[in-house]
Amino acid sequence: CSSFVPRSLCISSRSAEMDGVQAAQAAQAPPAAAAPARKTYFAAIGDVHGQFRHAARLLRNWEASRREADPDCRLAFALQVGDLECHRDEADMSTMVAPARKRHMGDFPDLVAGTVTLPCPTFFIGGNHECYGWLDEDECSDGVRELPAAPLAAVAPTGWQRRPKQVAQNLFYIGRAGFLTLRIGSSGGLRFLTEDTYASRPLPGDQSPTASAAAAAAAAAAQTLQEVRLAPPLGSVGLGVNEEEAVLNIAGLSGILQEGAFYERRPPTSAFGLASNKSWIGFNCYDVCRLLDGDVSGDVEVAPSCVASGPASDAGFRRTFERAWERCLGRSLSAPTADPELSEQDLVRIFRHATSGDVETAKSASDKYQARAFAAGAKARRLSSLIGFFQERTASWSEEKCALFLQSFDRSRLVDVFMTHDWPAGLLPEGIQLRGSRPMGNATARHVTEALRPQLHLCGHMHTPLRKEIMVDRAAKSRGGAGGVSGGAVATVRVKVCCLSKVGYMHAAAFFEYDWDTGLITELDPPTGLPDFAGPGDDVDSGSDE
Repeated sequence: CSSFVPRSLCISSRSAEMDGVQAAQAAQAPPAAAAPARKTYFAAIGDVHGQFRHAARLLRNWEASRREADPDCRLAFALQVGDLECHRDEADMSTMVAPARKRHMGDFPDLVAGTVTLPCPTFFIGGNHECYGWLDEDECSDGVRELPAAPLAAVAPTGWQRRPKQVAQNLFYIGRAGFLTLRIGSSGGLRFLTEDTYASRPLPGDQSPTASAAAAAAAAAAQTLQEVRLAPPLGSVGLGVNEEEAVLNIAGLSGILQEGAFYERRPPTSAFGLASNKSWIGFNCYDVCRLLDGDVSGDVEVAPSCVASGPASDAGFRRTFERAWERCLGRSLSAPTADPELSEQDLVRIFRHATSGDVETAKSASDKYQARAFAAGAKARRLSSLIGFFQERTASWSEEKCALFLQSFDRSRLVDVFMTHDWPAGLLPEGIQLRGSRPMGNATARHVTEALRPQLHLCGHMHTPLRKEIMVDRAAKSRGGAGGVSGGAVATVRVKVCCLSKVGYMHAAAFFEYDWDTGLITELDPPTGLPDFAGPGDDVDSGSDE
């Protein structure tokens, strides 16, 4: 357990967490019927390259095949790993990097018109063949063509982008780099928070009037979060106010590695036509830092009131933790009531962050907390009760220690799924070359994967299916502990890597099950007989960007 969480929370037996009254009641109660398994199904899709009709068919065919055994089986959402090519017109396509023979409109206009529909909400990152002139433009720039009936009503301030960005019905662009925390209801409905991110932050030390104005806007817009609710699949019940929800944190990194430009900022989208389109297809060090530095250290101020006392400090402590928990839980905690109720899944998620533990450790800590709150006559699931619990235990801490503990609730500390377009390096032995001179993965994607340690890493780009595992052995992080070591324990993390083919090829989609009770992600019907890569792979696409 983390050194920042009372050892009394870290117990090994669930039954030991019950006080005497609760234990007696449990002994007298008849055996409870086994609760039905709570599971969520989602899909991953490889490079689409404008073939939206085909991609939608892959999802629907899988649902139809599963419903023979489970009539209620529906995909809650899908994730797409880049090279989507959502061109609305020739102007969009002109901002893509591709030779003339690969420039095709595809059927994205049919998706916008509604003649092609995706069966579930789909969230995508960018690849190296995208119309970044549209995807990355500021929401309030002149000439933005808004989609009708878009659910994202708020408009970001000048120079800012609201992410995820809806590009069509059921289709959302996560952005260049960042996190998307999804809340999935038992009926299949989704909700998540959108947030404003600055398109091109001023350089450190730049004191120009423009930079100063941008910094002021940044301070205000960093507080702008908007909750979005999406309807559940057809035939399901709507997402109820008190419905239990699973929480999944998804990280994404758009583009490919361009080593020569890694430490350079991308030009603004207004520069399309003045610079090579290749200037926009790479991720850079700022994108990587957005993932690794996280939200709390950059966007949430740790006020001195966290370690002070009195009414003013209570309000400051509450708001500081509210901001951190809103992001890691994917829900607003300031509305609709002044003291919202947290779900069981919310509590487990928070204690997973606080204890740096697995689901069972977090459940033990959550049960212990709830038992003590109940014994004290408090409503354990109320936000105020949980904040009071942490406030009591951090009252004597220094400001530095409090700040470090707050960082344990950063989304970068608990990632379930990570998406990149390119493969992480090291999946294949040296000397194996699948696509001409294209590198076989890149070291930066591998570094970010090992730092985030997700359960599942999804990628595409190579148009070749592959399943591998990355074993990450490192000292278990004490979330906020000095030096990141807790008791010298070494955690071995197994990251499952799913490399997807392109739509139109075999194994262009994969399907997964998320178990609410264990927190585990399992691939359903994984492919068999994949190539062993004893020699170069066969692929009609040379991989050239020219």
